[in-house]
Amino acid sequence: MLIHPDAAADREGWPWLQLGVTLGVGDGDPEAEADRLAVRLADRLAAADRQELAEVWGGSWHHSEDLA
Repeated sequence: MLIHPDAAADREGWPWLQLGVTLGVGDGDPEAEADRLAVRLADRLAAADRQELAEVWGGSWHHSEDLA
């Protein structure tokens, strides 16, 4: 989960968005799954436009255009 611009925005009454990336978790060893997901997320963040990668999960949706 990511918050843009940062967590202070909500306290200050500024527009903000909560963004998230859904990752599929397998039924393998939990430690190995965590390592696999960390690598996958890092690869996706490096390769993709973050605005297309993440989904809006919360925040002031009506301000999303102002934050783009």
